[in-house]
Amino acid sequence: MTPCPRELKKRYQEGRLLPFIGAGASMSFSWKDLQGNLVRGPSWEQLVNRAATELGFSVAELARVRGTDQQILEYFKIKQGNEIAKLTNWLASQMTPPDDDLKHSALHKELSKLKRCKKFYTTNYDNFLERAFKLNGRSVHVSAIESQLGIDDHECEVVKFHGDLEHPNQIVLTESDYEQRLRFATPMDYRLRSDLLGRVILF
Repeated sequence: MTPCPRELKKRYQEGRLLPFIGAGASMSFSWKDLQGNLVRGPSWEQLVNRAATELGFSVAELARVRGTDQQILEYFKIKQGNEIAKLTNWLASQMTPPDDDLKHSALHKELSKLKRCKKFYTTNYDNFLERAFKLNGRSVHVSAIESQLGIDDHECEVVKFHGDLEHPNQIVLTESDYEQRLRFATPMDYRLRSDLLGRVILF
């Protein structure tokens, strides 16, 4: 195992470490469904494949010949009357691990032990991170939309940088969503800029 860099340990002890959790955290966690099958959090590829199937493509790669993943999702949203509920409902149905499994997920359990980290950022839409924190005894506030920002009455905060399944219309998913995000002009972008001051971000 690679030892933790001394500088990283120092920043953690100072309370200046800002973890940024990506899709790998959800994809690495597995559990058994009601039929006893081992499942895990779906990947981005599976999400786009689902959108392609809903659009009528027999093979998802045929859709990718015509555009990028974000363009496929943009087209899906347009075809659904500017809605993505059919896709986010499917995604939510794939992310229902039992509490006990999530509580003992090795990665999520270790993240919950980072007591000196008061803020966690994630691009994941699911609620695995905040559920695991609560199950392991940490009080947590979730910020996924502007009105939830600035509340500081919990032990730690999970900032959903790309939105979450509780607020599907604000999820960063399509090509135009990412173009908007790249302007760095949304409340979430301003929040990240302020949180980065004096801190070290760890992906």
